[in-house]
Amino acid sequence: MPPRTVEHTMDYRSCISTVRALADGEETFLAALERAPAFDPQVFAAFLERHRLVAWVAPVLGSERVRRALPAAFLREAGERAPARRQRTERLLADCLQMRAAFAQDGLDCLLLKGLVFGQRFYGDISRRHQQDVDILVRSAELPAALATLERLGYAKDEGRIGEGAVRRSLSRGDSEVDVHWNLRRRARRRIDEETLWASRARLQLGGQVFETLGDEHALLFLLLAMCGDLRRGACPVRCFLDLYLLLRHAARTQGRELDWEAFLARRQAEALHKPCVNVLALFLAVWPVAAEFPGLAAAIGKRRRLVQLRDTQEAVAIVERPRGNPENQLWFQRAYPYDALSDWTRRLTRDLPRTLDRLRPSRTFALPQD
Repeated sequence: MPPRTVEHTMDYRSCISTVRALADGEETFLAALERAPAFDPQVFAAFLERHRLVAWVAPVLGSERVRRALPAAFLREAGERAPARRQRTERLLADCLQMRAAFAQDGLDCLLLKGLVFGQRFYGDISRRHQQDVDILVRSAELPAALATLERLGYAKDEGRIGEGAVRRSLSRGDSEVDVHWNLRRRARRRIDEETLWASRARLQLGGQVFETLGDEHALLFLLLAMCGDLRRGACPVRCFLDLYLLLRHAARTQGRELDWEAFLARRQAEALHKPCVNVLALFLAVWPVAAEFPGLAAAIGKRRRLVQLRDTQEAVAIVERPRGNPENQLWFQRAYPYDALSDWTRRLTRDLPRTLDRLRPSRTFALPQD
């Protein structure tokens, strides 16, 4: 790839478009690198590092064309860290196998969440998704027994890491960490029937063993709610958006068609969870240039644009790029995921009244970008 003169810094959406292209294969990825506006090797390499996407691009780093495009120091460090990445993945898989056997021995149910499941089902290989810990879902009535099983395996509770009222507990054993969930998210626990989660579970194979996990619909819901919470904190890396993109592709290819978004959002409305879902999906479409790939999603968001707490793509990019603890993201979260209808309208009619009036103006209604 010939060198270019860089006139300005490669922007966030250009980096995302290039990362997304790898889902369609190495040649598409190379073409995206070559046509990226103001491609900056250093900026792109730093982007991959910051958002923990090195594992995603690792299979193509041996390509001579890719090696000519990216900084030598980045390629060298990625190669040096590859054994540690493999060891971490192998340890996580071993932890999952041990926990699965222990839970089965104690007559307990558990569902494996995120991490290795996403790697296997959506990334095509467990080693291509960066992950640090294991997430499992247990029945709320079996939580004490599940924690006792993990403690028997040598795990200890990490006190103070998770706030009061959460629906998960963290435990660790040396370098191994596990988050035990008994519902999807703190605010969702009042709105999602536990048995519904378990009734829709799916199966997959990891390490030669069969594991159970959430069905695609609830995996999607869990991801959207988690992303909404992460955006609140200013801690939602591009990897989470890649999870979402690959999940939607997987669901469309498995079913032979795009998800039925009207049905999905109608079920979320019945759970009072549609507003955070709509807002994360709108932000996703505003930042990722994939509306043409998911026209049903784009149409569903277009019909609900008055729920969207974004003015335009610029504001969406600002939300995903702000650092941890930024108060603007906290305000966005309160609008996008109100605790309940009463508190939402109280906020709108008091300290948030100017924005409420501004959002009622048709000229300020959110519209998807034209990519």
